[in-house]
Amino acid sequence: KLRPNVTSIFLAQKAGEAKGTVVLFHGYTAGPWQYEEMATKLHAAGYNVYAPRLPGHGFMTADGLGSGKRLITSADRGAYDKYVDETFREAAALGVPVHAAGLSGGGNMALRMAEKYPEVRGTFAMAPYLGGNNPKGSLGNLMAFLDKIAIQIAKNKNYQHNGYVQTSGKKEAHD
Repeated sequence: KLRPNVTSIFLAQKAGEAKGTVVLFHGYTAGPWQYEEMATKLHAAGYNVYAPRLPGHGFMTADGLGSGKRLITSADRGAYDKYVDETFREAAALGVPVHAAGLSGGGNMALRMAEKYPEVRGTFAMAPYLGGNNPKGSLGNLMAFLDKIAIQIAKNKNYQHNGYVQTSGKKEAHD
C-alpha cells in the first residue's frame, strides 16, 4: 500500500502553450511531495511539470509504517536506467523540450537522463549522491564523472577541453 503523500505530480499546460516539460526527481528518502511548491511555480511560469515517484518508494506496512522492502537494491541498479528511460519517453511524448532536475539521489537520475538523452535541454542536480564506497572518495568520483562528461561534450559539441578544441576528430590548439 502506498502512503498518501507519495503519488507522482503532473501539472500540464494547455496544448501548445508549454515552454517545456520539467522532470523533478525526488531524493532517496523523500517523495514527489518535496516538489509541490516548486512544481506550482514552474507550472505558473509556463512549464509542464512531472515529479514521478521513484521505483519502490512510498510503500508502507499494514500498520502504516514506512517500508523499504520494495526499494531497488544494488543488485538491480539497471532498474534505475529503465526508470530513467521510461520517464524520458513520457516527458518527451509531450512534444516540448525536456529539462531534468533532482535532489540527492534524484540528482543522479537527472544527470543520468541528460547523459543518455542529449536532447535534454537543461539539467540541475542539487547535491547528487557521488558515492562513498569508492577508494577515491567522493571528490575523486566527482572529478572522474566531470572529466568523463567534459570529454564527451568536447567530442560531440566542439567545446574546449584541456586547451584544445575537438573538431572532426582532430585536436586544434586553442589560445
